[in-house]
Amino acid sequence: MYNKQTTATVIGHNECRDVDTDHLRAELIQLINSGVTTFISGGTGGFDRLCARMIHELKKSFPHIRSYIVIPYLDQKIFEPSCFDGSEFPECLETVPYRYRISHRNRWMADNAAYAVCYVTHSYGGAAQTYRYAKNHNLCIIDIKKRQQP
Repeated sequence: MYNKQTTATVIGHNECRDVDTDHLRAELIQLINSGVTTFISGGTGGFDRLCARMIHELKKSFPHIRSYIVIPYLDQKIFEPSCFDGSEFPECLETVPYRYRISHRNRWMADNAAYAVCYVTHSYGGAAQTYRYAKNHNLCIIDIKKRQQP
């Protein structure tokens, strides 16, 4: 469904109060200007939702971009569905036990993107695990936390 070379995924913690939103917006615009047209995320954590809202707002200036939520469960409640152009349930998750679907979904997103917009502040949890996976699989990492520090 996605052209990997023009797709970016979002990786980040639920807690993201100290994100510099101006910096994040500038990084998203830079990605769009370099050819990214599709953004995919899990849509449930705070950073995911922040990015989804920002990408939705950027569509006013860049109407060609699209944002999709990738769901691990068919019955998942989608927060702010108006921020997304659609949802996807990867077929590969059909045979994955319920409790492992989020980690498998996260790896699927990294496997289907060339870029990762990341906000990871500690080395444990799902965001940190997905961040390591993305780095090990040679995604171009846009590390919001590192770049916003002086």
